[in-house]
Amino acid sequence: LLRRGSMHAALGSGREAEQPLREAMELATAASDTAVVCAALRWLAVAIGYQGRFAEACSLYATLRQRAEAASLDELEAWGMVGTGYCAETAGEHDAARSDFLAAIDIFAGLGRPQAELFALNSYGNASAHLGDYRSAFASYERAAVLAAGLDNLFLQAMAINNLGTLDFQLGDPGRAAARFESAAAMFGRDGNRREQLNSRAN
Repeated sequence: LLRRGSMHAALGSGREAEQPLREAMELATAASDTAVVCAALRWLAVAIGYQGRFAEACSLYATLRQRAEAASLDELEAWGMVGTGYCAETAGEHDAARSDFLAAIDIFAGLGRPQAELFALNSYGNASAHLGDYRSAFASYERAAVLAAGLDNLFLQAMAINNLGTLDFQLGDPGRAAARFESAAAMFGRDGNRREQLNSRAN
């Protein structure tokens, strides 16, 4: 049930994910399996968010953080931090968001989870840019691009390069920005992601 629900959630099918994830949580709770409860909570929050129930999703991320921390489930606690950071960022609380993302980055890096670290790095860069800390934003996006390239993750590499282009443009270097947008668009195209390719073209 956990695997079925998480696959649906990862593919953006929130409605299809919710029922198996809730059932997985009930069974895991009855079996006192905290690891499965927390894993289901992580994906349930994602599934609920996809359905537009933002406040509920944020509550689930906060619960995930608390339960995972209590059970010393570091990686799942870090995913909870990514979630609460996203909620804070959406609410305009950029300092709180950046703090959550940085804590998650440290945990993922310490556990040797570069794929997970990538998501937090891009988010940390976004929060830093909103706060006007462009040096940190550049460093975060550049590290994300390098990590993604090493993992052959074209989507996240292109996202980081597109974000770097956005910073270049905001800081007055449209020539370098255009080159980055062109590179990102080509990567999104090779990855088969037409929507993001068009966004980079529009940039």
